Parts: sequence; structure tokens; C-alpha cells
Amino acid sequence: MLLRIAEHLTVTEHISAFAQANTQLYSLLNPFLYRYDVQHRESSALLWAAEYGRKLTARKSLDQGASLKALSYSLMLAAKNAHEEVIELLLAMEGVDPDSKDLFGRTPLSYATEHENMAVFKLLLATEGVNPDSRDHNNQTPLSYAAQGEQEEVVRLLLATEGIDPNTEDDNGVTPLSMAAKRGSEATVKQLLGTKDVKPDSKDLFGRTPLSYATEHEDTAVFKLLLASKGVDPDSKDRNNRTPLSRAAQFGNLAVVELLIATESVNPDCRDSKGRTPLWYAAEYNRGVVVLLLLSTEGVNPDPKDSYGGTPKWLSSYRQIHYNRLGISAIKTSQY
Repeated sequence: MLLRIAEHLTVTEHISAFAQANTQLYSLLNPFLYRYDVQHRESSALLWAAEYGRKLTARKSLDQGASLKALSYSLMLAAKNAHEEVIELLLAMEGVDPDSKDLFGRTPLSYATEHENMAVFKLLLATEGVNPDSRDHNNQTPLSYAAQGEQEEVVRLLLATEGIDPNTEDDNGVTPLSMAAKRGSEATVKQLLGTKDVKPDSKDLFGRTPLSYATEHEDTAVFKLLLASKGVDPDSKDRNNRTPLSRAAQFGNLAVVELLIATESVNPDCRDSKGRTPLWYAAEYNRGVVVLLLLSTEGVNPDPKDSYGGTPKWLSSYRQIHYNRLGISAIKTSQY
């Protein structure tokens, strides 16, 4: 009779309230509550349990026959939130796909690269049927996410896994090495550079290299690693003909600028597609110490104009400081 009453209750909350009237009712109706959730609410209890790491709730929902679709999505949620026990429970279910993809093309392993729970990552990596080099809809792989997330141990394990491409490119042609260089992750960059067949000077669709991205950081550790790597062009030009020196000057990274102008193959007065030089960018962005360094560098035009005839707004002030240091009131620039 009680089960017949429960069957006529159409709202989960009503069934739950009825079940909690006393202990005997709870024991009798609790399985019915989970079965109702599976049949009428697309296993919402399982999804909740996966997201918040409630193993017992997940077990009860699974006992009532959660669908394979719900299993796959629950595995994704558990991986996102690093709930190892729930993941183990789901992986033990017959028919579950450990390499299923969500709307973004990402897998549980892909999400597991973003947090520091190595037990979860290792569990998924060791699971049969999991592709460690799967691509999402942006063509990013687990290694891509680990590199940009500065997950050093995850990167190490992936690079040691058969089938991993260390030069994988996303939709913009950006490699894990470029991602790590952009983040300034010394440990990850070092690991990637030490990997066989890695391309240290690869260009993305914007024509930028790992070295180009490394110029954006004041810390020179990553930059020095790349600069010392065989095959790296310190004067490479991107799609807009900008060089690493041009970028470093714009960001005002004095130490990087010093390293570059001390490199024989670097042109300190190179012009980009708009006719702008490193000095032009340093002056435009008010990078005083870099401006003064470039003004004192041989081969640099102290009066740069771009293709539109424009002169950077801060240049005259810094140029006067430079002239005062030299004890000169004006310098002829006709030789340029």
C-alpha cells in the first residue's frame, strides 16, 4: 500500500518527505526515490553525487539503473572535481566509456590535468580505453592543458606516455612549449625542451615562437632556456614582422632586451610591417630605461618614424635625457 502511494507522488521532494516520516518508511522508500530519479529526472542524484564527491549517493543511484549517458557525464563531473572514489565506482560499471567527450570535445583525462590531484590523473591515465593524446574542439590535448596550467608532474607523466605528441598544435598552431613559455613556467619549459623531437622554434598561426612569448615576462629564466636552445632564431619575425626584441621593448623587460641586443644575429633597429622599431615601441609605451638603453645601442636610429610618419609620444623627453648624459644638445640624424 505504501509503495502504491509513493507511485502516485509525482514530485521527488514529496516522495522524499513521505520517506522520511519514520525509519521504516525511509528504508522502504529510499530505493524507490532513487529509481524515480533515474526514470524521471535523468539520474540527477548521480550527477550531484559525482560533482560533490558523494560515493554512497552515487552507489544508490547506480543500483537503480542509471543510464550510460548519465554514467559518462557523471564521470566527467567527478574528474573535473577530482573525486577519486566516485571515479573508481563509475569506472567499475559495465559499459561506461572512460574516454567519452563532452560538448567541447574534452575527456575526463583532459579535465584531470587541471588540478593537482595526481591520484585521479594517474587512475584515468592507466585506464584501458583512455586516449592520452585526445583532441578537443580547439585541438587542445591533455598535454596542452597541463602545459598552460603549469602542472609539472602531469606534464612529466604525459611526456613519458607512449603516443604523446610533444609538438601538438591547437587551432591557432600554438604548441605546449609556447603555452608554457607564455605562462613563464620554467619547469615545464625545461621538461619539454628535454623531450626528444620537440621543436623549440615552432611558429603558430600568428608567426610567434616560444621565445617570442617568453619576452613577455620580467623573469629571464624561461627566456634564457629558449635562447640557448639549438635551432632557436633570436631575431625571428612574426606575422606582423615583429621580433622578440620588439616585444621585449614594448613590455619594458630590460633584462631580456639586454640579452637580445648582446646577441650577434639580432638587429636592434628592425622594422615591423608598420615601420616601427623596438625603440619606437619602448618610447610609445613609456619604457624609460629601455629607451635609454636602445638610444645608446649602435645601429639604432634615435629618431624613428613609422610608415605613417608617426613618432612615439614619449621619445623626445627620453632623447633629451640621453643627449644631456652625453653632453650634447642635439644630434643630427640625417645619416639614418
